Amino acid sequence: MPIVRTPSPAQSEPLPQPRIRKRPLPPKVVPAAPDKPDYEVGYGKPPKNTQFRPSQSGNPRGRPKLAKGVDTIVREQMLQAITVHTANGPKRMTRAEALIVKAVEMAAKGNFRALNTLLDRYGRAVPDAPIAVTDENVVDLNAVDQATLALLRREIALERDAGGEQ
Repeated sequence: MPIVRTPSPAQSEPLPQPRIRKRPLPPKVVPAAPDKPDYEVGYGKPPKNTQFRPSQSGNPRGRPKLAKGVDTIVREQMLQAITVHTANGPKRMTRAEALIVKAVEMAAKGNFRALNTLLDRYGRAVPDAPIAVTDENVVDLNAVDQATLALLRREIALERDAGGEQ
């Protein structure tokens, strides 16, 4: 036997009318008064009626007190002095200095990533200065140095000749 459902009293009533929301109309822009025809509206010259009134700021609240950017926060944290326990005892230094000291220690222990980073930073911090060759900084080679250079030249020549024959 099919089931027949009868509508409940709440369903038989018509739905209420939807609520209509009225938005406020935007303020009307009054065209500039023709009393000053010499004022030309253009770039950097807004219409007089849209300009701020005298003694009214475009940013009335201004920047909040103690508002800091991310760069300022990072700079303050990196320049903050801390105590570092070294082999020679505790020492006060900035966090930036402590990081560099730690990187130097890691590079000295054989960490190649720390070594590459330090050499890169050092290269940017200390630019190469051109070396002027003068008579004062030219060193005369003694007999041992000349013999070592002669042996090195012979070995290089032998390797070059051996590589060319293959």
